[in-house]
Amino acid sequence: SGNFRLAQSPKPFLYNFTAEANSIDPQEVITLFLKKPIPLFTTATGKLYINGIGKTFTVTGPVTVGEGSLYGERFTKGRVLLAINEKEVQLRNVFLEKGGAAFRGGIAHPAASASRMTAEGEGEISYQGDYRIAVKTSPLSLDKVDLFRSFQPAEAGPVYDAVVPVPDVLPNVSGEMTLSVEGKGSFKKPELKAIAAFENLQYKEASMDSGTVDVNWHNENVTIVSSFPKKNFSLTAKIGSNKPYPFSFKAHSASLPMHPFFPKKWLLMSGFSTLSLYAGGDISGKGNFETLQQIDLTGDLSTLSTTWGDYWLTNDGPITFSAQKGNFLIEKGSFKGINTDLTLSGRLAPL
Repeated sequence: SGNFRLAQSPKPFLYNFTAEANSIDPQEVITLFLKKPIPLFTTATGKLYINGIGKTFTVTGPVTVGEGSLYGERFTKGRVLLAINEKEVQLRNVFLEKGGAAFRGGIAHPAASASRMTAEGEGEISYQGDYRIAVKTSPLSLDKVDLFRSFQPAEAGPVYDAVVPVPDVLPNVSGEMTLSVEGKGSFKKPELKAIAAFENLQYKEASMDSGTVDVNWHNENVTIVSSFPKKNFSLTAKIGSNKPYPFSFKAHSASLPMHPFFPKKWLLMSGFSTLSLYAGGDISGKGNFETLQQIDLTGDLSTLSTTWGDYWLTNDGPITFSAQKGNFLIEKGSFKGINTDLTLSGRLAPL
C-alpha cells in the first residue's frame, strides 16, 4: 500500500509505499543492488517502508530472519534494522542467535545442549564494492561452531539442516571463544581486524588453556599474533593474499603434545596407535604456500621426546636444525632412551 504522485514537470515524482515481506529469500532483494550475492541463506519477514523522490530513495524497516546460515555458520534466528538507499545497503542493530540444539530434518536433536550463543553488529555495503563491518559475539562453545567442524573425526555421524551438513558432536575441540571483528575497505582490498579470546581451549589431549589470536588483514597481507601465556606459547605470522601466497612465521612454546595432530587412521595403520610425541622450543620459517616443499626453516628445540608402548626416547641437550629449499640439516641432536644412546647430524635431501 502507499502513495504515488507525479510532480509538475520538471520536478521529479514522489512516492511513498509500505510493503509486507513474508518469509522471502533475502537474496532476491540483495542481488537487485549488489553484483555478487552474500552467502546468506535464510528467510526474512517484516514491514518495509519505501520513500523516494525521483532516483533518490530509502527502503527501511525492521526484519526478522529464521533459521539459516551466514558464510557457512548456522544460526537459529535473528533480526536486523534494514536501510537501503541509492548508494548502499545498511545493516543496523544486527542480532543473530544460535541455540544449543542441533537439527536433523528440522527436529531438535535431544542429545544437544541448550547453550545460547549470540552475535551483534552493524555494517554497510556500497554498490561500488566498499564495506564496513563491526561484530561482537558472546562466548561461543567451540563444539557448536561450524568453523571448527573440519576437526571432526570422520566416523562421527552427520546431522543435517536445510542449509549445510554438520556432525552430531564435536569431541575433539572444546573450550570457548569470544570474537570481535572490525573492518572497512573494498572487497578487492579487504581491511579487517579480528580478535579471538579463548578459554579452556583443547584439541584432543592438547590443552592450550587461555589465550588470544589477533588477525589483521591490511595492504593485502594477513598478520597473525597469538599468545597463550600459561602454556608459554607465542606465534607471529605474516601471509600474503596474492599468489604464490608467501608467508613467514616465528613460534615459541614449552613442551606441547604433537601426536594429537597426527591422523588417527595413519597411526593405526602404521602400528603407532600408542605413540606420544612432545616438542618445545623455537622455530621460524618462510616460504610460499604454492611450494611448501621448498620451505626454509630454522629451529632450536629444548624438548623432543616420544614414547611408544614401553619404549621411550628423549633429547639429551638442545636440538638444532634447519631446512633450505627442501634440504633438511640436523646440526646437533642427541637422544637417550632404553638401551639407546643416539647422536644425529647431517643432511637429508628430498628424493
